[in-house]
Order: sequence, then C-alpha cells, then structure tokens
Amino acid sequence: MVFPFYKYDFLDILTKNTPVETPFKKAYVFAPDLKYDEHQHEYLTKLMENIEVESPYDGLYSIHQLQSGYYRKYKFIIAFENVIDTDYVTEKFYEPLIKGSVPIYLGAPNIDDFAPGDNCFVDVRKFENPKSLADFIKACYDDEQLYAQFFEWKNKPLRQSFVQKIEEQKEHPLVRLCRKVAEISVIFKNPDPPL
Repeated sequence: MVFPFYKYDFLDILTKNTPVETPFKKAYVFAPDLKYDEHQHEYLTKLMENIEVESPYDGLYSIHQLQSGYYRKYKFIIAFENVIDTDYVTEKFYEPLIKGSVPIYLGAPNIDDFAPGDNCFVDVRKFENPKSLADFIKACYDDEQLYAQFFEWKNKPLRQSFVQKIEEQKEHPLVRLCRKVAEISVIFKNPDPPL
C-alpha cells in the first residue's frame, strides 16, 4: 500500500508551462533537518564551499516561499530527503519540478521510477564528490544549452511508468487501504477456498 506525495492532478500540473524568469546563478537548499544525517551535512558543507547557495532553511519558511513561486528564482534546488530509502520520495523532489527549477536530488535509490521525464533532475549519486557536482552546476550556469536540457522532458509525453503511478491516485489511498483490509479480513474468515 502506497501513500505517495504525488497526486492525480500532477498529470496537469507537471505538463503546464512554467512562467519564464531569469533565475539566480545560485542554488537554494530544500534539505532535511541535517542534524539527523551527518553525511548529508558534510556533503552539503563541502558543496557550499564550491558554489553559492542560499540556505535560510526552516521548514515553514521553505513551504511559504515555495507557495509564492520562490523556487523559480533559482536554477537549482538542493533537495536532500530526510530519509534515504527505496520509494521514499517527497515534495523535495516534486516541488522544484512543479515550480520550474531543477532538483539536485539525494534520496530514494530508485528515484528514476518516480521521475516524470528523462533528465529532469541532477542525481547527486552520479558525481564522484561535492566538487565534481559543483563544477557541473557552474557549467550549467555558464552554458544555457546545457541547463536547458533539464527542461526538454516538458516537451515530451510523461514517462509511462510515472503516468501509471499517477493513474493509481484517481482513488484516494485510504479508500484503497480500506478495500485491502476488507479483502484480507475475508481471507482470514474463510482461509480455505471453496472447491
């Protein structure tokens, strides 16, 4: 049973054209409470030594700014999940995509299963170290065509695997859970199938 962050209306939201702004050549941190993961904190600290990052991180502040379209002001949003685990994908991944920025993502090892399109985010795991990631980000700042490749997915159909995940959300997850519980309770009441 999955209770995902993504919703059925993401089919429309993710395919809308986001208003074009001239984003800052710096990244915004939409990271977890880093006191729980010292490896992420260390990685982010080293990354910030090599690129300019705005990091007024406070969960409420970030959500407020996000709703006002603040993310569009940045080419990249550093999106580290609170937990790195299979299938654990939250708003940290989707909100930058919705708002017209590019997530620099560290989280679910199967994040490609949740991406709406090809090449729509920067996967931290594909870089040898924070410096090599910073060098890539700086190259994107200087080369508009390199950066524009992160938005080509918007001109193509969404990935079929992603569309299928979204389609499953037509019915609320709690309704699906109740149906599953009912099915299981029938099995326990009648464990032997009729002949």
